[in-house]
Amino acid sequence: MGFLFIIVFIVKKYIVKKIIRLTEDDLTRIVKRVISENQSKVDSLVNMIKSDGLNYIEKYFGNIENAISMIDGKLTKSDVYDILTKRGYPIALKVAGGVGNFIEKLEVNSPDDFLKLFDNLKSDVYEPNPQWLFLKDHNGTKIIGIQTFPSGRKRVSFNNKILGGVLSYVLDVPPHKVEDILAKWLKDTYGIEAESYTSSGGFSEG
Repeated sequence: MGFLFIIVFIVKKYIVKKIIRLTEDDLTRIVKRVISENQSKVDSLVNMIKSDGLNYIEKYFGNIENAISMIDGKLTKSDVYDILTKRGYPIALKVAGGVGNFIEKLEVNSPDDFLKLFDNLKSDVYEPNPQWLFLKDHNGTKIIGIQTFPSGRKRVSFNNKILGGVLSYVLDVPPHKVEDILAKWLKDTYGIEAESYTSSGGFSEG
């Protein structure tokens, strides 16, 4: 499809009005410019999705399906991860082109593979309320929240738009097993154990 676009571009610009002899260097330069312009549009679209989801796609890129087709095959693992953690799994699945592509891009074949993506989270105490500790990724997204009560009892909240949703709806983990898998991962990776676990639709910023 991209090659066809390049050919059409060259025909329109150089052949329709008059015939011009193109050297190999001319052709190489034209192809590089077309690829660069196309990549710029793809980067802009991906960045818009990361920051605003699909809210403004139609306004700036037309039909959502057509816009998403622009980035088909061009999304990186980092892109899919960022869209997942910033916008949630439903949008990430849609942009990636379905469950199969989503799993392939993230290179995950099991719940353990998926959770390894979050093995290097940074801990951050929430200063307005020190009872709360958050585990954040490199984007600053709060993935896990740990609340420690005065009694010493701990409660873990996990971001359901990221962790719970993918484990349940993408990797087919039974709902009653999600907490067990997350509890084991938190203990093995971060040494965190809690008396209760709960899902959250997301954590407020600040």
